[in-house]
Amino acid sequence: IGSHLIDALLAEGNQVVCVDNFFIGTRKNIEHLKGNPNFTFYEQDLTEMEKVLEIFQRENVDYVFHLAANSDIQASAQNPMIEYKNTYSTTFILLECMRLCGVKKLFFASTSAVYGEQMGVQVSEDSVGLKPISYYGGAKLGSEGIISSFAYMNDLSVLIFRFPNVIGP
Repeated sequence: IGSHLIDALLAEGNQVVCVDNFFIGTRKNIEHLKGNPNFTFYEQDLTEMEKVLEIFQRENVDYVFHLAANSDIQASAQNPMIEYKNTYSTTFILLECMRLCGVKKLFFASTSAVYGEQMGVQVSEDSVGLKPISYYGGAKLGSEGIISSFAYMNDLSVLIFRFPNVIGP
């Protein structure tokens, strides 16, 4: 999803700064961007606050598209710390860097997993409760909660999109 978003943003003439530690993603998805003067890449763990803050301070960030998370639900079922580190903590660190650097716009890639199992029920924000059954869904819902707090306390403009299963480009 991230590499396709980058391609679309670059096609619109934007400058893009990408930060990834390749916990889930692969380098081949962005290889075609090497040498693009409007693309800057940092291989960095987003849970390392000081290093992420340095990137925010070095780059002229106007908008954060936060797609960093663990998407291997089976792995986190065996080790819930994966979700805490790679989903919830990345969100908190990015929000704190945004606060410290005055960045006011955030797009957050959440998930329909925040609804839990809703067999035979049409899911919408108004029709069902938020009852995640996986650590992944719980970490995304927790991230949505801390985003709400940061948005209110720091006058952020936020869009949270709850992706269902994603297949293909």
